[in-house]
This record gives sequence, C-alpha cells and structure tokens, in this order.
Amino acid sequence: MIDRDQAFERIRQAGLRLTPQRRAVIEELAGDRSHPLAENVASRVAARVPGVSLSTVYKILHELGGLGLVRELSLPGAMRFDPDVDPHAHLVCSECGSVYDIPVPVATTEDLFSAAERATGTDVIHMEVTLYGRCAQCSPRA
Repeated sequence: MIDRDQAFERIRQAGLRLTPQRRAVIEELAGDRSHPLAENVASRVAARVPGVSLSTVYKILHELGGLGLVRELSLPGAMRFDPDVDPHAHLVCSECGSVYDIPVPVATTEDLFSAAERATGTDVIHMEVTLYGRCAQCSPRA
C-alpha cells in the first residue's frame, strides 16, 4: 500500500516538486482499496484543490505509476489505479465491476517469473493476474 511519506520522498528524489495537486492525489490514494478510476480520484482531489483538472490528475497518476508508487490496471471499459504495488492478483466482479485484491504468495510469483524466463528466455519484470467472477454480493448464493 502506498505510504504517503515514502511517496513524497520518491517524488522529490525524482526531481519533481511536491505540488498541492501531487500531494492531494497521493493522500487520496493512501489506504484506498477500491482501485479507483481517475475520475473518482479527480473529484476527491478537486474538493481539496479547487480547479484541478482531470487531465492533471491523469498525468500525476501516470507519474506515480512510472515511479512504482501505483499500478495501472487496464480492465474492460476502465483504467483503474491500485496503490498496492506488492505482488497480488485481482478479482473483478463481472456483474458490478468491483475489484478485489487476492493475495499471492511471493514464492508463487517468483516461481511464475522463473518458469516464464526459462521457457522463453525473457527477463520478466511485471506480472498482472486478473480473475473474473461474481462477488459475494452479486452471486446467486448470496
């Protein structure tokens, strides 16, 4: 999960200014487990930093992704942002669109990386696993 102070320091180390907009985006993402859309982040940031544009929030989110502080999730119909950059999978509800984190043991992730590297000779740097199903609220069993 994104740590505000570490994120602020990483911004400075990258030679970027910690603007009110960057600070607000980081603070809005800290502890957010909802995998928000940029539009959701922008509306919350706009309440704190009047006049901030959606394009500015997108730019900041992409910067944070480039710094390894958030993951960009390309899901059907939407780009979502995940402040948890530790290895894990996602479950997307095919009914309501909710996104859930699924823990994946680090050993399993490393085994998958090694297997892919052995099979293809590729240097694997990132893995994204997304499962689709119906969440507990949308399942007929609920």
